Amino acid sequence: MIQNLKNKFAIAFFIMLTVTACEEAKMKQEGQLAVNAFLAEMSPELVRKIDKIKKEISLTEEKINKLSELKLKHPNYVGRIESSRRQWKVLQDKLKLSLKEIREVVESTYVTYELNKIQGGNQFKKISEQLLSSADSVLSSAGLTKNAIEQALNEVENPEVENKPVLDNITEPVKEPPPTINNKSFLCSNAKTSLADAHLNLMMMVISTDQAEQDALKREIYKASTQFENALATMHEIDNDEFTALQEIWIVYKNIRETQIIPAILAGYNDKALEIANGIQAERMKAMKGIIHCN
Repeated sequence: MIQNLKNKFAIAFFIMLTVTACEEAKMKQEGQLAVNAFLAEMSPELVRKIDKIKKEISLTEEKINKLSELKLKHPNYVGRIESSRRQWKVLQDKLKLSLKEIREVVESTYVTYELNKIQGGNQFKKISEQLLSSADSVLSSAGLTKNAIEQALNEVENPEVENKPVLDNITEPVKEPPPTINNKSFLCSNAKTSLADAHLNLMMMVISTDQAEQDALKREIYKASTQFENALATMHEIDNDEFTALQEIWIVYKNIRETQIIPAILAGYNDKALEIANGIQAERMKAMKGIIHCN
């Protein structure tokens, strides 16, 4: 008898908790709907900005998922691809945090508005402008970060392969002569590869937030830069066409990298570094790649 009463009490208590939880969830949902309706009425533009941030979050999720497949296709670049995956995750977390902060401000303002509609209405107008500016900044930063990651991944997904002549009816393997200082194609290929590698590691460093990873990438940047300069010096001896222009662009590019981009990264101003890297520096890199012709 007593056991039956205990069982009934436990069941009743469980039902009460379930009903309470359902009511709380329902009230929370109604509250969110009220906030959404308030936001749509007071600032349709901010609603559109929030939707854009949501789409950016969905895009980062797609990119993160695709990187697993990319690892299988390019096993030699697992380290770089995993680094890119982490950068997409950092961007995704940043977007989610920004969206959460915007929503919290909107909800807080809605509560104030309900307490005092006149004061709250005026207050929201000011806060809305601040939130719009914040949303624009978030979207702009996300765009720059995406460009940096995609540039780095493009270097991995589309490596340049030199075209070699196809020889028919060859019964014995062809022994190619070892590269010499006069082998223009070999030297040009070395220059182009090392330049691309220096650029790739710089873009990866720009979007990195881990100090150990930044240090490792910086070492790779300097290593590739030294290789490029060595190849450049040798190319000068055999072909002087456009060499002066290439050398001048490289000097400026390297100087901006050392005095502005890398210091900004190490100081934690990755967004500033992104703006520089995706601005005139990107044009300089494009110009250098255009000058180096490997025929």
